[in-house]
Amino acid sequence: MTTAGHESRLSDLHAKAERLSLVVAQLATSVDRLSNAFGRSEKVAATLRRIVIAIIVMMVLGIGVAGYAVYIGVRAGEASRAEIQTRREVLCPLYELFLDSYKPDAQPSERRKQYEESFVILRRSYEVLDCE
Repeated sequence: MTTAGHESRLSDLHAKAERLSLVVAQLATSVDRLSNAFGRSEKVAATLRRIVIAIIVMMVLGIGVAGYAVYIGVRAGEASRAEIQTRREVLCPLYELFLDSYKPDAQPSERRKQYEESFVILRRSYEVLDCE
């Protein structure tokens, strides 16, 4: 081969090397784009996982709060029933005994006013208890 042949072949190799270099650069750019897209999709997936976990935690907390509210409602109902039962079975009969013992004429005149005031308070309390 002559020098001109070597130069021609060298020139062809140089042209092919430039084209190969251009293709490698394009391939590297494509790989970078894919890598960035994959990285972004990983970030999005991680964010979505966190959101799903947060939603699940919120649902569990909501169910817990609802359960506690039901528990408080049941306990309040029990307390109310106990109060009504105590009032009907203990306080009302006791107040009836006190009110049935009303005999102002049996009291000395100096204590009669205090006696009357005491019974006014007892009658009001009996009405407040709704014993009738």
